[in-house]
Amino acid sequence: MVHLVRSIPVSGMNGASCEDRIRESVGAMPGVLGVSASHRRGLVRVSYDPCRVRLDEVEECLGGLGYGQPRSWLARLRRSWNHFSEENALDGMKSVRVCCSRQPPRR
Repeated sequence: MVHLVRSIPVSGMNGASCEDRIRESVGAMPGVLGVSASHRRGLVRVSYDPCRVRLDEVEECLGGLGYGQPRSWLARLRRSWNHFSEENALDGMKSVRVCCSRQPPRR
């Protein structure tokens, strides 16, 4: 099983109760293996199985709880990198593993 770990910048967290709410809601999603939230840093760190849940779904869950995403250029860059690397990992799981010293299998 492959799992990815991503840090998602989130705005609107005020204290420990917000962190608990995020941990409970996101942690209950199928495919989410672990969640930690920090209102001081404004980050939610999620460990998940990309075959069962997508980063978009986690972000939708956070939005449904009332927590937005920062709009700065750095936050947008980080978000686009997270989505790109998720797609790249999924594409890598679909490919056939080939060692350098052997020919790839014929299809």
